[in-house]
Amino acid sequence: MKYSIEEINRSEKKILFTVESEIMKKAIDSELNKIKKEAKVPGFRPGKTPRQVIVDRYYPLALNYAQENVIKEMIGKFADENEQLKIISTPEVSDLKMNDDDSMDFSVRIEVFPELVIENYKGIEIKRTKRTVTEDAVEEALKSVSDRSSSFIDKIDETIVEGDYVNLDFQIFEEDKKIDEVKNYSFYVNSLKDIPGFEEGLLGMKTGEGKEIQVKYPDDYIRENLRNKDVIYKVHVNSIKRKIIPEINDEFVQKNFPGMNTVDELRNDIKQRMLDENEKLQKDEMLQQLFDYIIEKNPFDIPPSFLQESVEKFKEDKINELTSYGYKREDILANLNEAIFKKDVSTNLKIEIIRDLIIKQENITVTEEEIEKKVEDVMSKLGFGLENIDAKQLEKYKHQLKHRYQHILQYEKVEDLLIGNAKIEEIEPNKEDKQEKNLE
Repeated sequence: MKYSIEEINRSEKKILFTVESEIMKKAIDSELNKIKKEAKVPGFRPGKTPRQVIVDRYYPLALNYAQENVIKEMIGKFADENEQLKIISTPEVSDLKMNDDDSMDFSVRIEVFPELVIENYKGIEIKRTKRTVTEDAVEEALKSVSDRSSSFIDKIDETIVEGDYVNLDFQIFEEDKKIDEVKNYSFYVNSLKDIPGFEEGLLGMKTGEGKEIQVKYPDDYIRENLRNKDVIYKVHVNSIKRKIIPEINDEFVQKNFPGMNTVDELRNDIKQRMLDENEKLQKDEMLQQLFDYIIEKNPFDIPPSFLQESVEKFKEDKINELTSYGYKREDILANLNEAIFKKDVSTNLKIEIIRDLIIKQENITVTEEEIEKKVEDVMSKLGFGLENIDAKQLEKYKHQLKHRYQHILQYEKVEDLLIGNAKIEEIEPNKEDKQEKNLE
């Protein structure tokens, strides 16, 4: 195999390949032999057809298979010999040509990460917002814990009131034309504020009853085809349940939070989690400022094909996430701003590239001990200790996670490096971010 590299631009290259006739003849012969074993030719038993008959009938097919296999093999060898190029796109094959001597020429367009050196990433001026946790916030969190532990009882002969959990079948009509139908839809009565009048129309209904409710959709409703439209909901109530919220006391804590015995212990745990969340928010805000600055001072473009492939992947992931919550694919696509989405994906890719380059420039490494500690921390947060896992299984689990955690820990060290070398100014939070009373 011979090849030469032509540079289209900093992130695109064209590779010109020539494959020797000996390689092509061998590949074609191999495909012809495979075909001979399976081919059903009238007058001959499978595997007994004369070679010349196989060549006459199947040479174009054998040539096509051989070309595909050789091209794939040659591209693989090229990638192995040129690891420094960091190919990031699917190779595009063109200019395929068989020569008179049975050698083959073809070209491949690839995209690679441009060679970059990141500068100006130390001594950046950023702001850190002061964040506190208040007693009121902790008490609200306690109420949420109680709410999540609620149970339900059926309301057999009672009417719907706000806060009830109902299950409905309904059909939607516009000018006598049915435009949608939903079965077994469950929700809390007070959670669908984006459909004015719908919940109000349910109040007073009982299980088994039906009713028509007139609704006018707002002009900013998520489904564009329903905006500003007057429709009729034909509703049937399948069930009504009342929510029973338990009291938070020591008995509740002991039953639902292993290792805790009192409400005060739960309250302190919630407070610590909120403090940790505030610290994470501070770090995320600072990192956003840092990466925005680094991207501005180190401008580069993401190779277009790689960017588009990434956009499509992230788009599908987002659509799958939202459809799992009940949204329809067509509604999601109708409200997706492609330009903003593409910009966000591009920024995230640039941040990932910058992290990797800083790891290389600063020679950031992680030790086996650091990886093992990370595994232990993760397992601890999952609620079980290393002593509960068989030694063999533990080693297998650590081996599986080693590569992943190596990158996670390296990224964390990059973040610590950037924040540790930044010039940080403490600022007060905006009014809407302030909490009323600090914990003493």
